[in-house]
Amino acid sequence: FQNDIRAAGHAAVYGITFDTDSANIKPESAQALGEIAKLLKADAALKIYVVGHTDNTGSVDHNLKLSQDRAQAVLQALVRDHGIAPARLRAHGCGQFAPVASNDSEEGRAKNRRVELVKQ
Repeated sequence: FQNDIRAAGHAAVYGITFDTDSANIKPESAQALGEIAKLLKADAALKIYVVGHTDNTGSVDHNLKLSQDRAQAVLQALVRDHGIAPARLRAHGCGQFAPVASNDSEEGRAKNRRVELVKQ
C-alpha cells in the first residue's frame, strides 16, 4: 500500500481484522500493523488519517460508532506497539458510506469491512 499512498493519497489495508461487531484487533493483524508502522517510520513527515469502514449489516449509527472505534484501535496500536507519534495520526469512521463492493454478497461485505490510510 506504500505505492497507493504516494500515487493516490490513500490505500486500503485488508490485513487488519477485528472480532465480530467489536474493535478488538485480532492477533493476525500484527503484520499489517507492522507494515503501516514501517511506512510511517520511513517517511517522518507523513501524517495519515486512519479511516474505518463497515459493511451495511446493522444500523447506520451503530456502524458509524463501530468504524470510529476500529480506526481509533488501529491508531492506538500504532502508537503503543510501534512508537508512532500520536500527532501524525487521526482516526475517523465512515461506517457503510464508502463501499468498494456490493453488500449483497459475503465477498462484497468482506471487502467493505476495511481500514484505509489517507494522507493528510
